[in-house]
Amino acid sequence: MREIWVATASPGGIPDAVPVWFWWDGERLYFTTKASSRKARNLSRQPAIVLVNGDGADPIIVRGRAEVVDDSDELARIDRAYSEKYVAPDSGERATIFVEGDYRTDWVFE
Repeated sequence: MREIWVATASPGGIPDAVPVWFWWDGERLYFTTKASSRKARNLSRQPAIVLVNGDGADPIIVRGRAEVVDDSDELARIDRAYSEKYVAPDSGERATIFVEGDYRTDWVFE
C-alpha cells in the first residue's frame, strides 16, 4: 500500500481530500507534505483528520487528530523509513505529520 487519502477541512469547513504517501510504524501513521501546503495549513487550524485507504468494498477508515513532528530524533527515524519505502523526504522543507486515531476502524461491505 503506497498511498492513503487524507481529508482535512478548510477554515470555512469545506472538505479537502488528497492522496499522500505514508509510513506506518505499527503504532502510528506518518506522512509528509510541504509546510505551506493546503493540508498543512488546514491541520494547523483544525487538527481533525480522516484517512481512507482501500476500495469501496473493503476500506480502512481512520479518524483522529494530526500533529506535526518536531523532535529531531523522531524526524531522522521517519526520514530513514521514508527513504526505504519511497525517496528521501527532505523533512527540512516539509512538515512531517503523525496521526493519533482509531486505527481499528474499518468497514467491510458485504
